Amino acid sequence: MSWEYKIAIVKVLKGQAKLKFDTDKAVKLLNEIGKSEWELIDVNLVGSEAMFTFKRPREQRDEAEPLWK
Repeated sequence: MSWEYKIAIVKVLKGQAKLKFDTDKAVKLLNEIGKSEWELIDVNLVGSEAMFTFKRPREQRDEAEPLWK
């Protein structure tokens, strides 16, 4: 099985002594992407942003189609 991937970036808010997510925005993003059958597989903090990585099964494609364009 092959997969396709999607990356979404969410700003992280700076609190007094810690970093925190804008949870309303993150939940809205996760629900919206989940409707399209994307599965969350990883979250990384990159500077002042959180990088969400998603995957889902790739639809069958023509084998003649190049992987990289």
